[in-house]
Amino acid sequence: MNQDQGEVFNQIRRRQTEDLSRKILSSLNTSFVGDHTMAWLQNVNENVENKQAATATMEDPVCQLSMVALMDSLFDDFNRYAYQFNQTEENRAFVVTCRRPAGDGIKDPSNFYQGYLQNSVWGMQVRGDTKAVRFSFIPPKFLYEDEKNRPAIPAFVELTVQMFADGPGWSVDGKQLRNSQVPFLSKKIFARLVRVSRGDVSETEPLVFDAVAEKVEEQSLPGGAVVPQQSPAETITYSLLAVLDAIDAEVLGLQQEGITAMRSGGMEAVMPIMKRTEALKALRESTAGVARDWAKLLQGGA
Repeated sequence: MNQDQGEVFNQIRRRQTEDLSRKILSSLNTSFVGDHTMAWLQNVNENVENKQAATATMEDPVCQLSMVALMDSLFDDFNRYAYQFNQTEENRAFVVTCRRPAGDGIKDPSNFYQGYLQNSVWGMQVRGDTKAVRFSFIPPKFLYEDEKNRPAIPAFVELTVQMFADGPGWSVDGKQLRNSQVPFLSKKIFARLVRVSRGDVSETEPLVFDAVAEKVEEQSLPGGAVVPQQSPAETITYSLLAVLDAIDAEVLGLQQEGITAMRSGGMEAVMPIMKRTEALKALRESTAGVARDWAKLLQGGA
C-alpha cells in the first residue's frame, strides 16, 4: 500500500469511527430508543431497515421463547415506540396507549394471554396461546366488551409454533422467525397500527414478512449471498447500544408495573418495584459511562 492509498484508508476509517461515536453519543442523549428508531418514528412505515435481520444466517437461532416471553418482549418494544411516538404526533387521535398482556397464560396454558394497543381510531388485539400469537384490529369501543359483541375481523398476521430441524420454534408466513428478527417484527406491527389508523392500509390486509424470511433462507444456503461481517468496533458499539436499549425497556416496563401496583396495593406494593427501578437506572448510568469512554476512544482519545 503506497502513501496515498494509506491516507485514503485512514480517512475512511476515521469517518467510520466518527460515525460510530456519533451513534453512541446520540443514543445517550435520547431516552428509550436509539437514533435509527427515532428517525423511523418520525415517519413510521413498514419498510424497516434491520441490519441483523437482513444479514442473518442459519447460525442465528430460530426464536424458541415461550409464548408469554415472546409477547412480553414485543410489548417491551411497543411501549418504547409508543412513548416516543406520542411525544411528536400532532394528531392526538393517533396517540398510542399500550395495555400489557395479562391472563393466566403462565399458570394454565389452555388460557389466553392477551394485550392491546390502541388509539382513538383503532384497537389492536394481541392474543397468544401455546400454539399461536394472533394480531387483529378491533374498533376501540369493542375492546373491553364481551367478545361475543365484537365484529369478527381476521388476524392480519399470525405467529405459529412449528417443528423445524433444530426443534420447535416460532414462524411467520410459514418461515422461521429468528431471534434477530423479533425487533424488526415489532416495528412492522407497530407501524401497521399507525398506518391503519391513518387510512393508508385496510385493517384486514395481511402483514408481509416473507421478503425478509426468504432473504435469510437464501443467504443461509450454499452459494448464497456473502454475509458482511461486523468490524470489532461495530460489534462493541452495537452491543453497548443493545444493553442500553434493553435497560431502558426494562425501566419502562417497571414504570408501567408500578402504576398498576399503586392502584391495587398502594405504596407497600410499589416499594420493591421502585428499588429495582433505581438499581437499573444506576446500571444504565454505569453502562453509559463505559459507552462514553468507548466513544472517546473511537475519536482517538486516550
